[in-house]
Amino acid sequence: MLAVSLGGLLVKGLKFGLDFTGGTIVEVGAPQKVSATTGELAAWLDQRFPDIQDVQIQMGQTLEVAPDGRSYQKILVRAKGPGDRVELQPEECTALTQALQEHLNVGELVPLSITSIGPTVTGELKRGAILALVVALVLQLLYITLRFGNQMRYGVAADLALVHDVIIMTGLYALAGLQIDSPWVAALLTVAGYSVMDSVVIFDRIREQIKSHKGTFAQVVNESLNQTMTRSINTTLTTVVVCVALYFFGGVTLKSFAFALLVGIMAGAYSSIFLAGPLLVEIDGWARRRDATRAQERRAAAEERARERGTSPNTGQDEQEYPTPGELPEASGGASTGASRARRRVKGTRRRA
Repeated sequence: MLAVSLGGLLVKGLKFGLDFTGGTIVEVGAPQKVSATTGELAAWLDQRFPDIQDVQIQMGQTLEVAPDGRSYQKILVRAKGPGDRVELQPEECTALTQALQEHLNVGELVPLSITSIGPTVTGELKRGAILALVVALVLQLLYITLRFGNQMRYGVAADLALVHDVIIMTGLYALAGLQIDSPWVAALLTVAGYSVMDSVVIFDRIREQIKSHKGTFAQVVNESLNQTMTRSINTTLTTVVVCVALYFFGGVTLKSFAFALLVGIMAGAYSSIFLAGPLLVEIDGWARRRDATRAQERRAAAEERARERGTSPNTGQDEQEYPTPGELPEASGGASTGASRARRRVKGTRRRA
């Protein structure tokens, strides 16, 4: 899945919507169902208005009731102005609506809304989207680290699984030819919270199992995953049902948002079960090997210092030098000097004569 998603990003690339590039969205309502496809309408508008750039069409699947009580099929025309001017002028929007009305021949098109986005707003949206994603990752890392006893390995494993979700969600979004816009950013942050929530539940079960389980850490993680897998699958299925309903019945404006949410939630459920736990095992193993290597280096350094001083190495916290047996006074009772032992004097007692 990662290879397919990265391939989609490299081959097709991202198509940024007007939220990030600037332009105008003209929404009109047709009193009858339009038979032409969106690709045919976009190609015709490109030929009719060569100065208008990046023309894209979206149409609703069914007739919807407008605020005036009449039923219309919604048609969204996204376009950019000629040259450096990204916004369409009011007369250009009117000419665009009249040309569509003549070409479709389904009756009078009713203007519903006109939305223009300038370059200043697009720059703010780009910075806000990147900042929101970075802040979400950092805060989640800090919270999970503090939540699980100041162990950063839990937060790192959850964030790595989340990066997996973002790559798959973005790559499949690019393969589908959908545009990156503000609803996509909202779906991305929603998926981030959903995926991390599922990972936290699994990590919490791992922490509970560590107290009572006598096996290795990998066995603890495996048992915890088996215990929480049913809960994760059931939660994902109920959410997927809602996303599918939103995709097919939510209208043309919510279709891309529902698609991103559907792909992201499925990838998040997969990563929380099959990636977050194994990554935690790998990071824990790497941390244990690192700690063992550091302890071995400290012991080697202590032995080296002891050899330089000519004494035996002492790995305790207090390195205290004691006299050798030859430096101690001879014991009474006819014991030989070679057989004498070094006695540690107890404070508060007298030495025997």
